[in-house]
Amino acid sequence: ASAWDFDRTDLVAHNGKDKHCYGLEKTTMDPLVFFDDLVERYRQLDEYRDTTQLLQITRRPGEEDLKQETKLLCEIRDEELIVETPMQKIREGFGLNLPIKTTDAMQQMQRRYQLWLAPHMALRFVEHPLQDLREGVEDGFTPRVAAYVIHNDRRMVHLKLKSGDGLSEMSQTTFDFYINPESMLIEHIECVEHRPDGSDFITTLQITPFLDDDQQTESLVG
Repeated sequence: ASAWDFDRTDLVAHNGKDKHCYGLEKTTMDPLVFFDDLVERYRQLDEYRDTTQLLQITRRPGEEDLKQETKLLCEIRDEELIVETPMQKIREGFGLNLPIKTTDAMQQMQRRYQLWLAPHMALRFVEHPLQDLREGVEDGFTPRVAAYVIHNDRRMVHLKLKSGDGLSEMSQTTFDFYINPESMLIEHIECVEHRPDGSDFITTLQITPFLDDDQQTESLVG
């Protein structure tokens, strides 16, 4: 059965910061079935482009947050993944992005880095995305919630993944995906990783997909 075999008229008002739901009757679906549908959607994409605002925060008790923000350009072209950063665009502008011979190990390392920056692309390029969604999470992930919500004043589907079997209240890593139900594309991601040293590494991605091949993406450095 498809995750879409239900009445989509009910909504849940949802505050994206404290995760409290209120308002109308909750409409949920099987999270594993929905995740499989989402993976199928991404694997059907022959061409795809988005611009992504990436915010990474390292948080330690009693210390000021360390923040790093950048913009990415993600693209699927000729069955290949391209993830560009502003530094790469600057290097290209100065003619410094010279082609070099790379080994298989270097290519695999580059792919892991690309998917660490843009985890939504793992749904397209990783054979087992639940197991290998995040580098360093050996136990993989379990889908725990899939429900309609109001997120940033828009109707979205909220999909929560928790590391391991997903039953612990304090999972090592959690992912919250917010999916546009019309396009079935991810537009917002929140990832929280609890590290052994007591710090938290928090990643937020605001994603703007471009579905029109004739529409030009904005410059990363302009």
